[in-house]
Amino acid sequence: MFASIRTYNGVGDVAAIRRGARKDLYPLLRKQAGFVSYSLIDAGGGSLTSISVFNTRKQAEAANAAVRELVQQAFKELLPTPPAVVVGEVVGHLAK
Repeated sequence: MFASIRTYNGVGDVAAIRRGARKDLYPLLRKQAGFVSYSLIDAGGGSLTSISVFNTRKQAEAANAAVRELVQQAFKELLPTPPAVVVGEVVGHLAK
């Protein structure tokens, strides 16, 4: 598995991001090949972090491109600063 971690700073309206994610982002991610999971974390202080998990690096990177396009179109006003992005292999995982 491979995770994509995106950290956004300067977020003004977390509730609006949450609504937009449910409306636009979740359906986009569900359609992506190899999609495993997605989490959106309010880190406080105007910072949001998302963690997306895919079966392969190629799938994670393709999803990043799709998310980047969606963010630039639908969330441009809410996420004014490009995110810091990390993609890497999940080398440990624990689930209930």
